[in-house]
Amino acid sequence: MNARAEPCQFGNGRGTLFGVFHRPREPRAGVLVLPPFLQEFPLSNRLFALVADVLAQDGIAVLRPHYYGTGDSDGHSLEFSLEQAAIDATAALGALRERIGVTPVAVLGVRAGAFVASALAARARLAALWLWRPLVDGAAYLADLHRIDAEEQASRHRYPEGRRPHPPLPHESLVGYPCGAELISGLAVARLDRDSSRWPPLVLLDRVAQARLPAPRQRIELTSALTAWEGKLEMGHVPAAAARSVGSALAASLAVAA
Repeated sequence: MNARAEPCQFGNGRGTLFGVFHRPREPRAGVLVLPPFLQEFPLSNRLFALVADVLAQDGIAVLRPHYYGTGDSDGHSLEFSLEQAAIDATAALGALRERIGVTPVAVLGVRAGAFVASALAARARLAALWLWRPLVDGAAYLADLHRIDAEEQASRHRYPEGRRPHPPLPHESLVGYPCGAELISGLAVARLDRDSSRWPPLVLLDRVAQARLPAPRQRIELTSALTAWEGKLEMGHVPAAAARSVGSALAASLAVAA
């Protein structure tokens, strides 16, 4: 089935959001991809473009939005927060449904994007919730970001002569990204399983089972090559064949859900 990827824009009540819409000739379903945060967003972009292409070839339209304050969307980095991402997800879901009409829609939350996807799934009518290596504890995620940031700042590989002192920033910065107070405070109390009783059928994409989540209808096991970018700061190899295989498994999963 012929499909194409095209840039798109839509509003969120505050500004304009950018996205990439993967359009099949005749959509039978749709998927909203809610990406990971901070440095993991650009590192995973190619991977989920490949997954989206496979879904679109199978008749499943895919929208990959950029949150407000990130990527090519309006807003400053300091305006990005979990609360704002929730607003953006609702706007993106509406934009997707406007483009595909009345067809089943699933949401895919990637890593920290799972916080946003699970909250959307608890309040919207969706065919399925897909979680890709979801982070379940926001405070643990913050601690991990602080650890990576400290290691990089002390790295002699990145700073052979030592990192030069600089004036304190007026805001927190983690892994090279400005972080507003609302993002930090929101992550500190974020729990993935908070509204799990209201989720639609769950498909978990992970290397292991997640004991803190409801039993998934299906678990798609990810190879180490598909998760090698997690927590990194620099781009690595994207395993195209493995990404396409996962896309095919997800397309089959949505066919069952529909």
